[in-house]
Amino acid sequence: MTGDVVVTGVGIVAPGTAAPTGRSGGPRDISSTGAPSGRSGGALDGPSAGVPSGTSGCPLDGLSAGVPSRTSGSAPGGRESWFDVAAELGPRGYKYLPPASQYLLAAARRAVAAAGGLEHAAPHRRAAAVGTNGALRAYFDDVDAKVTGGHSDDLSPAGAPYFAVNVLSGRLASEHLLKAFSLTLTSPRVAGFEAVETGARALALGRADVLVAAAMEHGLPHHAPGLPMEQGAVAIVLEPRARAEERGAVVLGTCFARAGFAPPGLAATSEGRRRLAEQVERAAAELGAADAEVYQVLDGSPVSRALEAAAGAVGLTVRPAVVAGGGCLAPSLLLARSFVPAERPRLVITATAEGNFALAGARPAPAHRESRAPAHNESPAPAHNESRAPGGRSPSGAGSSYRPPQPTGSQPC
Repeated sequence: MTGDVVVTGVGIVAPGTAAPTGRSGGPRDISSTGAPSGRSGGALDGPSAGVPSGTSGCPLDGLSAGVPSRTSGSAPGGRESWFDVAAELGPRGYKYLPPASQYLLAAARRAVAAAGGLEHAAPHRRAAAVGTNGALRAYFDDVDAKVTGGHSDDLSPAGAPYFAVNVLSGRLASEHLLKAFSLTLTSPRVAGFEAVETGARALALGRADVLVAAAMEHGLPHHAPGLPMEQGAVAIVLEPRARAEERGAVVLGTCFARAGFAPPGLAATSEGRRRLAEQVERAAAELGAADAEVYQVLDGSPVSRALEAAAGAVGLTVRPAVVAGGGCLAPSLLLARSFVPAERPRLVITATAEGNFALAGARPAPAHRESRAPAHNESPAPAHNESRAPGGRSPSGAGSSYRPPQPTGSQPC
């Protein structure tokens, strides 16, 4: 376990998580955990935090990543009715962003608020690493339809910047002044774990003092026929343990991720299966928790089958595998939900038919596990009233004095 880098904030935005109770222009209540309050089953409140209602206590049990097995309702323009842009982000400046960007910004605000803000680090020491596979699929569908069925003049100027997927993480970086670096990773299904792996390595090497690692998706049914649909975003705030303890932050725990590639032909051989088994054994040893559970997001490919067999041989409790969807969100949701509320340590495994694979471990801090969020039949933590900043922007702070920093003329852009 990479003990020198810790988790101090988690934010989840997906179908079934609660939205802020306020509407455009008005105040909203934020619980002391940094999640909007006022609805049962809030994003960071309750034992099934972030899990769509009506499910068992096992996150993603019978579900796709962040989306029920049946299709969620769609609003005009491919936007989903479960996500209220004005309530989450404010009445102005966000309406025409691609949906995945909206999910990312909302999840990051929740995570940053739960971490107590980012102002403890200078802008040039804040960073972001974001994973996605299909954040702009709906956008490209729309562009293709307009160009092939009409004329390029039919394209909206408001959508012009989004031909490049890294623009979405760039918006996150500009909103929170994450100037150390901003990375977008796109490897199939493992991109979210690569964001954690790359970000944690950069923190350990001293290239930043705090990092937002995230995964976002906006898949529609026709993007991956027959597979679970993925919509939503997850954000995790990582920082060096010494800095977190120095500023008095609540350390939620530690996590790590390791990604690799196994040629499908090799994975079907005994030598390939042996090498993949070594990867699982190494990750289980790094996690170092005999009570850990193994979660899997797999697709039935040779690589997936080899990893699944190896997981059953490491002596940990293995949960039934979740059917992989068309993006990287499902594994990241399973990792993040280890901390909200705190649960047993877990190892999350995922792979693709093409040969990409990744393993991630989460170990909630013992103190955090003892003071876990209240159950549904218990009273939630007292709410803190939060008013919107000028211009309709919704401050990220929750239960803290944090407010999103504003650029000044003296700060490089």
